[in-house]
Parts: sequence; C-alpha cells; structure tokens
Amino acid sequence: MDRERLCPKRAYRSEAVTPNDTPPLPGFKSVVGLGGSEYLLKDGRLMPDGDRTQREMAPLISGEFSRRGMASVCFGLLVSLTLTAFGPHLTSLIRFSFQHEHYSHIILIPLVSASLFLLERRRIFAHVEPARRVGLSVLFAGGVLYWLGQGHSASASQNDQLSTAIFSMVVIWTGGFVLCYGLYAFRAGLFPVLFLFLMVPIPDFLLDRAIFWLQTGSAEVSDVLFQLAGVPILRTEFIFSLPGVTIEVAKECSGIRSSLVLVIMSLMVGHIFLRSAWTRVALVLAALPLLVVKNGIRIVTLTLLSMYVDPGFLTGSLHHQGGILFFLLAVALLAPILWLLRRSETPRKAAWPAAPTGMNRRFPPRAARGRRSGERMRPEAHR
Repeated sequence: MDRERLCPKRAYRSEAVTPNDTPPLPGFKSVVGLGGSEYLLKDGRLMPDGDRTQREMAPLISGEFSRRGMASVCFGLLVSLTLTAFGPHLTSLIRFSFQHEHYSHIILIPLVSASLFLLERRRIFAHVEPARRVGLSVLFAGGVLYWLGQGHSASASQNDQLSTAIFSMVVIWTGGFVLCYGLYAFRAGLFPVLFLFLMVPIPDFLLDRAIFWLQTGSAEVSDVLFQLAGVPILRTEFIFSLPGVTIEVAKECSGIRSSLVLVIMSLMVGHIFLRSAWTRVALVLAALPLLVVKNGIRIVTLTLLSMYVDPGFLTGSLHHQGGILFFLLAVALLAPILWLLRRSETPRKAAWPAAPTGMNRRFPPRAARGRRSGERMRPEAHR
C-alpha cells in the first residue's frame, strides 16, 4: 500500500455517522493514521478511509444493535413472566437456602451468573441471530418437564418438588436465551448459562449418596491419619474408639456445604484463569479428593486436641464454626494444582538452533544478512 493511502492529505469526514457516535462492528478496530484520518482494522488488515468505510457499514451496525436490543427486551419479558409463574417455588427456594446449610449457596448463583454475563457481554453478544426452532423446542421441553413434575408431586418430597420446578425454570430460561440471542451467543456464554443449573436443589437420592460418599471418605482418611500419628484406635464402620474418647463420623461431619462451595469455586476459578477444557476438568477432578481430605484432617485435629489439650474441643466453637479454617486449607492445597495447570497452558518459546561448529554466533551468514537487508538472492550458477 502506497504512502498516499496510508497518510492521505485530506481526511474524509462523515456528517451522518462518525466513529464517536457508533462503535465499529465486532472484529473491527478503529485507529487514527499519521495524517489524522480514521481507519478500520479488520482481522489485522488495514482498511483506509475509515470514515467512508464506517459510513458504508452504518446500516449493518445499526441493524446489529437494534437486533441486540430487541433480543434483550424479549428475553427480559420472558424472564419476568417465568419469575411471576414460578413465584411460589422461588419463595420456597429462598426459604430453603436459609434453613438448610447445603443450600446456602443457591441464592448467590443467579448473581454470579449475571455478573459473568455483564463482564463477558462483548464476547457473548458479539453476534445475535435468533434461533427460533431450537429455542422453541427447549422452551417446550421445559414446560413439559414442569407439567410432568407437577403430575407426580403427590408422591415426591418437598425437596424433589422444588428441584423439578427450579430445573424446569432454568431449562425455560435456556430456551428463551437461544430463542432471543441464537446459538452463537449460547455457545459463547455456555458457562454462565450452565452455571444457573447450580441453583437447582439436589434431589434426595443424589444428596444422600453424596453425603454417604463424603462420610465414608472422611472416615477412611481419618483412619489413615490416626495410624500415621501412632494413635491406637478401634474402628467399627463410622465409630472410632480411642484412649479416653469415642467419636462417630456422622452425616453432619460430611462437610457437604463446604464441599459444594469448593466444587463451585473450582468451576469459577477454572473458567477465569484456565483456557482449555481439559485443564478446567482436571482442576475440578483434583478438587474432589480434597473434599474428604479436609474433612479427615478436621476430624483428626479435633480429636487429638480433645485427647491431649481439652475435651471441650469436641463441642466447642472450633467444632461448630471452625470449618472455614479447613476450607482455606483445601484452597491452599488446590492453589499449586492451579499453578501447574496454568503453566501447562503457557506456550514455550522455541529455542534458537545451535550454531554449527566454527561459526561465529555474532555475525550471521552472508545469505541471512542479505535477506535481512532486503537484498535479493542470486541463483548460483550450475557448475
């Protein structure tokens, strides 16, 4: 491209649309040339006469923003209707979040998801194209699921009824998002959308199995730690008989609340600090053993303190309110794993090839010097 086009003598100014009034489309970047003219960069290529290009693209820009605004209005109306229709279930959900410790995180899930949408809005809503067929299908599936759940609500517990209703509501939200914004926006905002499913209460059969797994794993880890500490024990399933004290690893000792928070935190940290899918999955999988490790350390610590320091540690504040200390211990154990996963994603710089023997490293060969200075290589004559 010649110098006149890179540095034009006069700048084209648009009276209808200027770059300050309407931002460029996604993928374009507005820059100012040496001559004071506006330019657009598209995929790393310079597009001269930026104001004129901006004027030609003004209908596309206005259409994109109007389509995005209409999609936001429609999605807002859909969310408002669902909040009204599911009002009694949402009231029960808020009450559950304050009454049950393993549901204390639910009230924060919509706020976190909305924050992620706000922070990543430029990437998620870069291209809005409604997908009516797919969106309506997901909406219909959410409505059918809610209807089936209400038909079998008489034989289900209150927790299961609430789980079915909230799950149906989130499915309807997902269908409305696809209907209004399209599949491209859904793929770009997949994590914030799926993150909303964490506000669904865990069904009873899954919750009981998770508590039993945490209870069993905590007992196994405690047994190993007692043996490493040299403390004589007599174990009968979840009951440990030690000199002067007998403890039981009950369901309340499973640490279900801190375990759920640790899993949610690993999901959030992986989404923010990691790029590839396998490293994010590896971080969550690495957090699962820490769920029982921190519980085992907590049980052994409280038991040893009650044996050798004060028996009141088993019923004191450290037992009932000291879970945050062992949660921070699990976070400290997870931090090096995150650091290793981030290093595995960092591309290594290619090393310079070793110079042949006898070659001066400071001065490259003549052929290389010719290429660097812009000289043309002359073909060697055939001998």
